[in-house]
Amino acid sequence: MKDVFFVYRKSGLNYSIEHVFNTVESGLRKENVLVKNIFLPYARVCVSNLLRNILYVKRLCNSITHLTGDTHYAILLCKGKVVLTIHDTRFLDFEHGLKKMIFKWLWFYLPMRKASYVTCISNEVREKLISYFPRFKDKIHIIYNPLDTNYNYKFKLFNEGCPIILHIGTAENKNLERLIPALKGINCELHIVGKYRKDIEDMLRFYSIRYVYKCDLSNQEILDEYMNCDIVSFPSLYEGFGMPIIEGQAVGRVVFTSDLEPMKEIAGDAALLVDPYSIESIRNGVMKLIKNHHYRDDLIKRGLENIERFKLPVIVKCYMDLYAKLEREN
Repeated sequence: MKDVFFVYRKSGLNYSIEHVFNTVESGLRKENVLVKNIFLPYARVCVSNLLRNILYVKRLCNSITHLTGDTHYAILLCKGKVVLTIHDTRFLDFEHGLKKMIFKWLWFYLPMRKASYVTCISNEVREKLISYFPRFKDKIHIIYNPLDTNYNYKFKLFNEGCPIILHIGTAENKNLERLIPALKGINCELHIVGKYRKDIEDMLRFYSIRYVYKCDLSNQEILDEYMNCDIVSFPSLYEGFGMPIIEGQAVGRVVFTSDLEPMKEIAGDAALLVDPYSIESIRNGVMKLIKNHHYRDDLIKRGLENIERFKLPVIVKCYMDLYAKLEREN
């Protein structure tokens, strides 16, 4: 198989996408596929930087080019075959006016027209892309994010007296504004991992929540947080995928998440679903997990079955098949 060029935003600016495709790369290398990483030189969005990034990718990539996400426009002058991965449609869903029009054409329509194939990380993203761009329906494929191979089952006796609830992420869509009041009066300890927000810490104090707030953790430190917790909290309002769901399931922890897509798709039947807009629903879900050990045991068992869909060899085979198809079409 030919070399594959992975194209990323400027190094360090999109950690989650880098981490996902570093995992994919490790699997591809085991299959003797040589991956070359290209990081765009310019981060600030302006016309001159966009052009520089486009020309930079054109000059360096001459085989199979895979734009791993975010800076979709960078493939517009690529030679050879191009794969474009789209992680979500938030710009199309939430922006308005001229800004939305620019993103729609430069970040989505033109790159999707240029790409040989478009991959997306959940059926929810695929359906939204088709609703916006029906003409590209046949080139859009679902390839899930892979589970990091370091995430493996580790038994932990559930602390019914004061469970540790792990919550990854502090952006508004992560829904801490409803989770925190939902935990009022529940004897638990909330561990938050993500960018510091003073308003969130003020809420924690106002509702008298016992908490630990951690920022800038390494991969190993994040894994340790999963291993040490009792419950993984992910009542998100909007996602393209939802990695904490399968990471929690993989280490053998119970997970509660939103009864919205794509969280339902990713969780399968192996997480407790709550209405993320209802504080009462979130609270009732947490209490059910704390009090019902038979239900917890069943969720853990089903979670370990669910993650088989996301294991690295499964995802690598999907990409290998796609790249091979591109080569045959030359």
